[in-house]
Amino acid sequence: MDSDENPILPIRSTSSTLYQNLKSFFSLNSSDASLNEIGWKKASTVILAVLFICGVMALAFSAIIWVVYDELDGGNRNQTTTTTTPSPTPYLKRIVGVYTNNESKDSTNVQLEKLTHALFAFIRMDENGTLYFKNEKSKHRFLSLRNKAMNETADVKLMVSIGGPNNAQFFSGVLKDESRQRKFISSTISFLKQYKVHGVDIFWKWPSESEKYVFSAFIKNLRDNLNPYLLSITVPPAGIEHQTFGFDIDDLVQHVDFLNVYSMDYYGPWMNEWGTPTGPIAPLYSGVKGREEFNLDYTMQYYSSQTRQLDNFNIIIPTFVRLWEQVKDAVEPGRDVYRNVILKDNMTEGDAYMSRRLAEMEGWKLTPLTWDEQSKSSFIYYPDEGTYLTFETERSLKAKMDYLKEKHFGGVWIWTVDMDDENNTVLNFIRDFGYSTDEI
Repeated sequence: MDSDENPILPIRSTSSTLYQNLKSFFSLNSSDASLNEIGWKKASTVILAVLFICGVMALAFSAIIWVVYDELDGGNRNQTTTTTTPSPTPYLKRIVGVYTNNESKDSTNVQLEKLTHALFAFIRMDENGTLYFKNEKSKHRFLSLRNKAMNETADVKLMVSIGGPNNAQFFSGVLKDESRQRKFISSTISFLKQYKVHGVDIFWKWPSESEKYVFSAFIKNLRDNLNPYLLSITVPPAGIEHQTFGFDIDDLVQHVDFLNVYSMDYYGPWMNEWGTPTGPIAPLYSGVKGREEFNLDYTMQYYSSQTRQLDNFNIIIPTFVRLWEQVKDAVEPGRDVYRNVILKDNMTEGDAYMSRRLAEMEGWKLTPLTWDEQSKSSFIYYPDEGTYLTFETERSLKAKMDYLKEKHFGGVWIWTVDMDDENNTVLNFIRDFGYSTDEI
């Protein structure tokens, strides 16, 4: 384009051409010039009106788009960003609390709200496979626990344990007899339905090696008939005689919801020669000479070698105090936690299961403590009186919880909640530690 050429001329020319074409269009059907002029004016008015409306709509639509975009993308630029801290996720899948039929301390809603499962121990079984309560006190304690567990504020599963240390004598005969086994299963289901219980724990202490497959077949049969109820079993500590020989763990773990490992009572004031020496109730590691395998770690290593489903296992946490009397020197130099005990008539004097509340009532002071690093346990020894006490402390509990987390086991079972002190010290520590954001 030449520099002296007017750039507006082509636009004017184009507009003129458009004007003439529109004018011709509205003049095609009229010979009257005035009518043609009127038609053109009307068309122009319509076109301008349409263009004006379209322009307004375009502006409005653009404004709406901008407001929405600003709200979604930039509306909060000048606002302070807040971060909501999520609730801590527990690494404990289960906190099972055991309640006994013979303690005087009653269950409370405060306790139940801190448990995932409440386990009542024990319901008895007769020689025909029929379930029953030990006595009226046992029934009343169970019903009190059941009623509290049904409270809407307690999101807890109620279970009952059948058998136990003093009522396992009929398991062998009942399970080996087909008709009595059917009766046992039928009685169990009827009990769960009648009392609105969520599940059952089988505590056979302990099947022999020859009864291994009988027990496994029974658990499978029970599982098949028990849906949708929960099913757990109690399994023994490893390394003590042949107590684990009656359990096909790799098979059993396929049919139960979880397994409670009875990893305690390695040392106790028993009424026989096994009552000496003293030692921790549930040592995490180590052991006295001849009992090197009597500890939690050895037991859990054994179960880890039997199955990969480690999160199905609960390790036991004792709440009670264990007392020996007539206690003397250490069995080994530097291992004061293990001490010789003088037997009377080949029996030990003491209290194997003394609740913390009873210990306090009887005036036993649970301080100052001595810590044994090798076993990760605490004890108190009074040389003048010849008395020895051992129990779980915050330090020993932390060691066990760290171990559980490191090894990826599923949970704990507290033996027993009703043997804890009035402040629920052990239960509170387990709950707080298992749900602490610092430990996750």
